[in-house]
Amino acid sequence: PAAVYLRLYSGTLRLRDTVALAGREKLKITEMRIPSKGEIVRTDTAYQGEIVILPSDSVRLNDVLGDQTRLPRKRWREDPLPMLRTTIAPKTAAQRERLLDALTQLADTDPLLRCEVDSITHEIILSFLGRVQLEVVSALLSEKYKLETVVKEPSVIYMERPLKAASHTIHIEVPPNPFWASIGLSVTPLSLGSGVQYESRVSLGYLNQSFQNAVRDGIRYGLEQGLFGWNVTDCKICFEYGLYYSPVSTPADFRSLAPIVLEQALKESGTQLLEPYLSFILYAPQEYLSRAYHDAPKYCATIETAQVKKDEVVFTGEIPARCIQAYRTDLAFYTNGRSVCLTELKGYQAAVGQPVI
Repeated sequence: PAAVYLRLYSGTLRLRDTVALAGREKLKITEMRIPSKGEIVRTDTAYQGEIVILPSDSVRLNDVLGDQTRLPRKRWREDPLPMLRTTIAPKTAAQRERLLDALTQLADTDPLLRCEVDSITHEIILSFLGRVQLEVVSALLSEKYKLETVVKEPSVIYMERPLKAASHTIHIEVPPNPFWASIGLSVTPLSLGSGVQYESRVSLGYLNQSFQNAVRDGIRYGLEQGLFGWNVTDCKICFEYGLYYSPVSTPADFRSLAPIVLEQALKESGTQLLEPYLSFILYAPQEYLSRAYHDAPKYCATIETAQVKKDEVVFTGEIPARCIQAYRTDLAFYTNGRSVCLTELKGYQAAVGQPVI
């Protein structure tokens, strides 16, 4: 059976327990392992906050075991975007093609894992949701594919959002435009989380569908790299003006010119950096109450609620994804390992501090 990694949000899981699996069937726990002191060890009992490894061929990605109402909150959404990325390389150059094939196979089975080759540096770039996922990928490459790899420290994936409405037009036969096309685009910022919207205000009666599709393809390509080099989101792009010369103009002219026009429109608009934020639930000893409020600003975290239950205090709040690893390390130190911090991707918000570009 395949190894399945689960997070235990609530309750206790014991060997030989039978739990409901996503409302489809019952799953009997016949074997459990947990990470402990850098190793994967067998256990008879797993507790809230732990990562549990089960052998199973019936559990699928995003399945919920047990009572779904006891999750800390609804799952962020069905297809969350990766929020971390890193570069990965084989220890020997001769294994590069094998590594690319293996990563392609893994990405095909995991919608939260993306693999691409940088067109300039030719580095292999992995995008993923969390550090545990990267550890699983590294273990599979070693154990299943017999590949030893070098992985750099992950960094968060930023995004960009236009600051204000702007437009730009590049005209045909006006240097330095080398293409047989004229394109005018407008950019309008939308609220956070809106994504990208597109509208063509150029009539199909004038510019036929193949040219229209070429403009949209060029815009889609241009949105992959904003002013800081990150994907552009939360905006509306309008194709305002188009001109072609028959018979010399081709869709390729429009496809090539569109990202150049978009770049100029974004320069006039300016962009703000967005970074991924996590919502968290923190369980800690009651004596940590005052320190939690004191430490939060150091990690750009915001504590929204605090509730005392017996000798334990439960905090909820939000924190930039880039700060969570250091925050967890400090929590473990100051509470002598008695804290549990559960996180979930909340979405993208305006970046604070000095991001790594």
